[in-house]
Amino acid sequence: MRIQRILQRVGRGRRAEGPPRREVPECIVLPAPASDVPPVRIFLGTEPGQWRAERVFLWSILEHRDPARRYEIHRMERLEGFDERGWTTGFTNYRFAIPHFAGGRGRAIYNDVDQIYRADPAELFDLDLGDHGFLALSDRELSVLLIDGQRMADLWTLDEARREDKKTLQRRTAARPGLRGDLPATWNARDGEADPETAKLVHYTTLHTQPWRPFPERYAYREGHGAELWKAAEARADAAGFEGFDADRPSAAMAALRERGEGLTRSAPEDAEMLRMLARLTPGDRVLELEDVHLLRWLFAASPEAQDGLLVPAGIEDLPETDQGWALRRLFGHAHRFLFVAASPGKATPRFVERFLRIADLHEDVHWELFVRDGSRVRHFEGGHFLGRGDPRTWLIVDERAGNETQAIGLAQALGWSYEHHRLRFGRWAELHPRLRGATRLGLARSERLRLQPPWPDLVISAGRRAAPIARWVRERAQGRTRLVHLGRKGGAAARLFDLVVTPAHARLWPHPHRIETLLPLSRVDDAELARAAERFKDTFEADPATPRLGVLVGGETSKFRFGVAEARRLVRDVEALSQRLGASVWVTTSPRTGVAATEAVGRELAPGSHFFPWSAEGPETPYLGLLALCDLLVVTGESESMLAEACASDLPVLLYPLPPARGGVGLGGRLVDRLLARASAERPNERGTARPQRGLSRLAARWVDEGFVRPTRDLSRLHRELIESGRVQPFGELPDLDRMEPHREARRVAARVRRLMGVEADDAIGIEEVSIDAERPAEAEPGARSREP
Repeated sequence: MRIQRILQRVGRGRRAEGPPRREVPECIVLPAPASDVPPVRIFLGTEPGQWRAERVFLWSILEHRDPARRYEIHRMERLEGFDERGWTTGFTNYRFAIPHFAGGRGRAIYNDVDQIYRADPAELFDLDLGDHGFLALSDRELSVLLIDGQRMADLWTLDEARREDKKTLQRRTAARPGLRGDLPATWNARDGEADPETAKLVHYTTLHTQPWRPFPERYAYREGHGAELWKAAEARADAAGFEGFDADRPSAAMAALRERGEGLTRSAPEDAEMLRMLARLTPGDRVLELEDVHLLRWLFAASPEAQDGLLVPAGIEDLPETDQGWALRRLFGHAHRFLFVAASPGKATPRFVERFLRIADLHEDVHWELFVRDGSRVRHFEGGHFLGRGDPRTWLIVDERAGNETQAIGLAQALGWSYEHHRLRFGRWAELHPRLRGATRLGLARSERLRLQPPWPDLVISAGRRAAPIARWVRERAQGRTRLVHLGRKGGAAARLFDLVVTPAHARLWPHPHRIETLLPLSRVDDAELARAAERFKDTFEADPATPRLGVLVGGETSKFRFGVAEARRLVRDVEALSQRLGASVWVTTSPRTGVAATEAVGRELAPGSHFFPWSAEGPETPYLGLLALCDLLVVTGESESMLAEACASDLPVLLYPLPPARGGVGLGGRLVDRLLARASAERPNERGTARPQRGLSRLAARWVDEGFVRPTRDLSRLHRELIESGRVQPFGELPDLDRMEPHREARRVAARVRRLMGVEADDAIGIEEVSIDAERPAEAEPGARSREP
């Protein structure tokens, strides 16, 4: 425990870098007509890393305030003279200095930054204090306070707040009977303690579940209580273009910068010339370059003229962090076509880049590029409106597994863009964990390596564990200009490595801003595919016109489910019994996983007159898609999520046939993974009664999960339950309803997200053309290339 405290103190010292320190808090005023009612004074404990939380906190006050009353929000951030060693946050002791900053008079509210108001703060401000010096939830829970400045002035002094530790001050305060009064719990509804919809103030106390993910270098984030509530509030602030400061009311530091009229970093000549070259290659006649004093004058201009393009070769990263948000919004808002920005190293902090990317994401109609120089290396970010001619050049990178290929083709078809189809062959090194292979071609068969050549694509859709490192290698070769969309849980466990990852919810992977969850894996099955299959296999099915037709899709054994000879015979007997009750003909096809022994057992057990199409690597194509197109009812073994997805993408009723669990249950590896997941998800309470931040083995296990080294096992029972509850699937054993169903297809929803990622409108697609790239010929250039190459 002592070592942890020492490390914590050292850690706080390292986090001391940031904006300049202040002697007193900076005040944001929400004005109102003159009134005798005292203003609502709120002192906010905040730090630079919590910039998103602070913005939403301020927005929540603006949403719920009384417009007839004045509100004063005092930002307590990086204050001078405080001994921060041992602090959990960058503002731990500031609350004890509030009586001093309030002038030893009147009332004041204290809030941690990880909170949002759901009611007017004036209601809290006007609560009856009685004879108490302050109201709080408990002696240890001082995250929301209503303070009597005069009564507390001699007890919480600036000197003590600066040099004493928090626990000493808490004990000293608790030793005075009656000093603290009880704060109604609805004004500090901490994680999971109350319904956030009915609380007056919601407090996101657990550091590793805060929805805005402020410290990804310290914590592996999971979804917490009330996350959607916070995200909805941020979305409303985004829609309103809200920032705490703006051009009319800049921060004091920004106002001083404007007064000086200079002081921003001058651009390196090569950076300015690079942006000018990009501008010459980009459509647009009116282009304005802004730097140093010209940038400052433009930002504060009453009505700056809109341009086709804006170039900022340096300086935007020099602005105070409190004002970067509104400055970036103004730049994006006045660039009709493009915005190109270069930033110097050191000052272009990860927070600057994150803020830039968040604001850029809100301006999909503007093409933007950001360059951050780091010595001889330049980090490049790009997004917004797609500037290429025609569709984005798209590659599909998959292995030989049909379940992976159908996902990639399904998404490509939903996008409606032409694409190159790279079905790759792999060697033994491809069996290594994808994180160990990195962004390389390791594991790719030697004969396959020459197939991946420039011009590099704008978009790669990859599917499967073995394809993921290859997709990342392509992006590196394209100098970061290629966007990556990965499909599947095994390669996409570490979502941060891709621009977008699509995984089914039953994979139990942790939420991430780059992850989109589906009920089932994507599928290539759509109306056009089914129509082609119906035409192709029409003669096969017309040979036996008996209806209804009962189609059976047979999977096979997995690590969790048994499917040997005995299970195969039982399946056939159950299917034959059902067919007799329905008076249906039976059409059965197997799959690569079925195995030779089980396949032969199915064939022997089927009654005369049944139609059997065993899968074989060397044999003819099975009418698998024909069953989906021309049968009246499908039976699908439950271990195959891909077959379930394709069956549910048709309009046929589907019966789920359960396979028995594998003997021995979960193996040693599965038990170890479950233990690590339990440790990663464990939440031990602290002395305040809230969850402690991740630490020790829990933190290490959580990091392994977040980085994809430890992957949760699939919960197929959850998938089956959700499919049955949705009504799309019926459990086998009941007499089925043969009415046609609404197809379950999620590719269009995912495609809409990909179009947004690529900056392409839905109706911009030209049409689908597949170019299949095989081992005998090199990749060819696709029509619709970008307007320029890196």
